[in-house]
Amino acid sequence: MRVHKGRISPAAALLRSSKPIGVSDARLVYYGDRLGLWPLGEAQRDLMTDRPRCQGLVDTKGVREVKPPRDLSKTPIYHIADLTNLPGILQSGGLLSDALLAKTKSTSTNIGHSHIKDRRMTQYRVPCVGNRFVGEFVPFYYCPRSPMLYTVNQGLTGRPVGCQSTIVHLVTSIAHAVGLGRHWAIADNNAGSALADFSNDLGTLDDLDWSAIQAHYWRDCKMAKAAEFLVADHFEWHAIQSIGCFDVAAARRVRELLHGQQHQPTVSVQQGWYY
Repeated sequence: MRVHKGRISPAAALLRSSKPIGVSDARLVYYGDRLGLWPLGEAQRDLMTDRPRCQGLVDTKGVREVKPPRDLSKTPIYHIADLTNLPGILQSGGLLSDALLAKTKSTSTNIGHSHIKDRRMTQYRVPCVGNRFVGEFVPFYYCPRSPMLYTVNQGLTGRPVGCQSTIVHLVTSIAHAVGLGRHWAIADNNAGSALADFSNDLGTLDDLDWSAIQAHYWRDCKMAKAAEFLVADHFEWHAIQSIGCFDVAAARRVRELLHGQQHQPTVSVQQGWYY
């Protein structure tokens, strides 16, 4: 690519290049409010590193890269549940929100803090989805091995210490969740706290703290790691893609409970998802 003095647009850079440029040779960028292609030449490497070798020759002010759209089918989300609740989940055709479970007087095993569940049903709301209560949604995390699982396993919610062996991860994707046609929302941290911001714009997924979400050690980023994806009322069983279990015994028990079910998610042992 020939470098020209002065300010050039991506389109001009294409026209002035010494050879034809295809999509594979260029990067999609915004230049101000215009969309164009920037050749993957010397100036492009400078733009990517922000340390231009030809500084002063090409003005990259106003140029910002366009991120490719997130593949929602490859963005997993995780709901944790006790094994003893699986028969009830299957009978209900899927996961029910805490609000619906309360209405049906369900006898399911509660693995969380009862007072926090009550708070989610009576205090905290989701403004972007009709101002409904957080407890009217089925919650998912963006990662396994969540802070909530740690809290439960430590015996801090009333369950026995070490009880994670009977807790399973029900896994789906954001694509499946959105595809159900129900209302949904993104919470940037624990949805049961006053600190959470909510959105129903999928673009805000990029604003989540993914380094915290994916962190193995999260003491200093607990709230961000506890970000949630919420699906209103009911999450149908057919949208659960896989089930991660603590050990072989738990996986065997899950397969026994799924026997005869039309929809059979993949069942596997995922010890890395546990403490």
